[in-house]
Amino acid sequence: MSDINLLNLKPNKISRDLKGKFILIYGEAKSGKTSFSSLFPKPLLCAFERGYNALPGVVAVDIDKWSDFKKICAQLKHPEVKGMYETIIIDTVSIATDMCEKYVTMQNEVETLAEMKWGAGWSQYKKEFESAFRELTYLGYGIVFIAHSKSRATAFVDEEGEAIASVYPDITKTGMNIVNRLVDVIAYLAVEFDQYGNSARYLYTRQTPSVFAGSRYKYLKEKLLFGYQELVDSIADAIEEAVKIDGAETTDKTVIRPEKQRAFTEVQEESKQLWLKLTSDGNETNARIILDLIKKHLSKEAKLSELTEPQQEILELIIEDMKELK
Repeated sequence: MSDINLLNLKPNKISRDLKGKFILIYGEAKSGKTSFSSLFPKPLLCAFERGYNALPGVVAVDIDKWSDFKKICAQLKHPEVKGMYETIIIDTVSIATDMCEKYVTMQNEVETLAEMKWGAGWSQYKKEFESAFRELTYLGYGIVFIAHSKSRATAFVDEEGEAIASVYPDITKTGMNIVNRLVDVIAYLAVEFDQYGNSARYLYTRQTPSVFAGSRYKYLKEKLLFGYQELVDSIADAIEEAVKIDGAETTDKTVIRPEKQRAFTEVQEESKQLWLKLTSDGNETNARIILDLIKKHLSKEAKLSELTEPQQEILELIIEDMKELK
């Protein structure tokens, strides 16, 4: 756990740099989602489905199973690799979620997540999927998630009283919940035709009765011509509006969130050293207090050495309490 000191917190600054942005773009098959994503800074295309054959020069790696992606994530931590890539493209999210689910069922030797009692399967799947991408964001990478679109009826009706259909990303509910928390923009790629049959592509970044979309940029245009530079310029304009209207502070550097997770062995060693320090010279009072702290956080009696890696967050909290002891 990172040290948290409320006295040292600073106001958030909006980065003008497109590097480090997290975007979900979805639309019909072969509408240009992958080619658009490949224009982001120093991209690495993680191809959960092979859709890059017509893209010359793209750096891509085929993903056949979730363990392949975990190996890639491990390599992306290396300084020499971080110098090569800035944007990770996930094509497509729906297949990534399927592979992750299969990985969790294989781990637990079950056919479906529902076979694991008390919702443990869904909980483990959610943690596995979410942690992989959160770690990438902490490392400073931008992420572009790609998804196909699907349509479903809504509660809205048109002028003739007919139900209006709306397009949504074709992602499972659990996967969408995770992605939605990560991304800055959810954009729908639409192909529209004029009265003469000429087509044009647009990005929708705000929700309408017929489109699911959204953005953390308060002043981002609801609809813009489809194109990488158009999106870059629109985000820049939205940031400028936030500066003028809301007094937002900006930076020309990518804002990288500090990595929060540390190795469990490091946490174990810190708890061990604190125990030795606080109970030296036979200090039975501190020993009893620490055991009470463990019971408070675990709801049962245990020793520090008995806490396991899945309980790391709890051990971190116990350590913080131990630091308050004399």
